[in-house]
Amino acid sequence: MNIEIKKSEKPIKYEDAQKFMEMRLLSLSKNSSKELIWILEHEEIYTAGKSYSEKEILDKSIKVFETNRGGKITYHGPGQLVLYFVIDLKKRKKDIRKFITLIEKSIIDTLKYYKIETFADKKTLVFGMLKILISKRLQQ
Repeated sequence: MNIEIKKSEKPIKYEDAQKFMEMRLLSLSKNSSKELIWILEHEEIYTAGKSYSEKEILDKSIKVFETNRGGKITYHGPGQLVLYFVIDLKKRKKDIRKFITLIEKSIIDTLKYYKIETFADKKTLVFGMLKILISKRLQQ
C-alpha cells in the first residue's frame, strides 16, 4: 500500500483543505499522486451541508460556509481532530459503508484501549462521514 499520511501542525482553513483534497482526488484519478490520509484541525468555521435550512441559523452574524456534502450544520475548530481520506476504493472492495464502519470501529477500539469510552453517533450520521462521541473516561 502506498498511502501518504499527512499531519498538519497548525489549523487549516476549511476552504483550503477542500481545494487541496479536490486537487488531490483529480491527481489520484490520473495516477499521478498517492492516496492520502490527512489529519488536521480547522480554523473556527461552521459548514452547511445540502440538508440545512437558513432558518436554522439563529445568529445571522455567524458565517456559514456552504458545502456539497450531505447533512446540516457542523462546527469545526481548533482542538477538534479531523481525518480526511482520499482513497481509491475501486482498487479495493468498493464498499464505502464497510470502509466507514471499519474506520469507526478502529477509532472506538483504540480509544477504549486508552480507557476512553466512546460511541458512534448513528442519529446524525451523514453518508461518507462518521461522528464518534466521548461519553466518559473509564475507571483506571
